[in-house]
Amino acid sequence: MRIFLTTFLLALLAINPVFAQEEPAALKAEYPFAYATSEKQKNGAAYFTLRNMTPHSDRLIAVASPIASKVELHTMTAKVNEEMEMDVMSMKKIDALDIPEMSSLYFEPFGRHVMLMGLTKPLKAGDSFPMTLSFEKKGKMEI
Repeated sequence: MRIFLTTFLLALLAINPVFAQEEPAALKAEYPFAYATSEKQKNGAAYFTLRNMTPHSDRLIAVASPIASKVELHTMTAKVNEEMEMDVMSMKKIDALDIPEMSSLYFEPFGRHVMLMGLTKPLKAGDSFPMTLSFEKKGKMEI
């Protein structure tokens, strides 16, 4: 019996460090992308998934990037006509975005997105550019 208890306790001690090294919950931006633009386009859009795997809500209050003179959070809505068909899409600036605890928010085409206005150069396929997300609690995050 003593051998069994000793073995059991040693096994528990061996397993315990694995749990201690588990990655802590975090607020993360994942899978960022933007479509390429032409030489004449002065505006573009950026998309990503925002995951808040913490037990606390936060708020996205600003986005910045050196690739554009002005960067804003936007959302798109569809107006439906009497035949229940999509009639008109409209884009609206949002000043801030609440991020509930334990949630994922998607920035995607025809939905929530980051508008890049006054591009300093065209967005080209395969290139990347930095963006800074500013949160009320977390502070700044580079993506």
